[in-house]
Amino acid sequence: MAIQRQARAEATRQSIIHAAVELFGEVGYGDTDMTDVVARAKTSGGTCYYYFPTKSSLAAAVIEQANAGIAAEMAPIWESDEPSMLQTITATFRFIAATENDPVIRVGYQLRQAVRQISETGATSFADTEVVFATAIRGGVRDGHIRADVSAKEPAYTLFAGLVGCRLLSDARSEDPFVRLAQVWRTVLQAIATDEGLPVLMRRVRAESRKRT
Repeated sequence: MAIQRQARAEATRQSIIHAAVELFGEVGYGDTDMTDVVARAKTSGGTCYYYFPTKSSLAAAVIEQANAGIAAEMAPIWESDEPSMLQTITATFRFIAATENDPVIRVGYQLRQAVRQISETGATSFADTEVVFATAIRGGVRDGHIRADVSAKEPAYTLFAGLVGCRLLSDARSEDPFVRLAQVWRTVLQAIATDEGLPVLMRRVRAESRKRT
């Protein structure tokens, strides 16, 4: 009986999150009212507020679920034996594909743009992304793909900003985010890759930019 109650409670919680994802995606976070979420979820106000006392707590739950979805997408890549820069190139294109194809991940990422208004979860995940790029660049030096004189900090931030920017601008201007991300990678790699590593990394960029899943 307790297991059934827990299952029903989680189903209710997920229905509220699903309703919020739809509304945040359709009209935006600022123009969504909790009463809209209650109506879309077909639940009561008391039930909704029991799980999510505020709109910001609901948005934070969407961000956390989106982050979990991204982690699941990334896990097979990070667990592979490929060199770190190849892993990272693949991961960035997989991220773009996830934001295109998964509504929770897409809306969660959009909510991260309003981190100060919503929660510290978004700010933390942004910081983590920059660390991932820096770690990959240091690994690329060890693998011989990145020049030894390259400091990881600046290209890591450039890649991080490029990833955020190409997603944001592609939405605003109805452009292909895969094409824009490939441009970011080509620009950065030409500045930091070794002569031997550049063609290897560029081949991966070309291959991944053609995918959509």
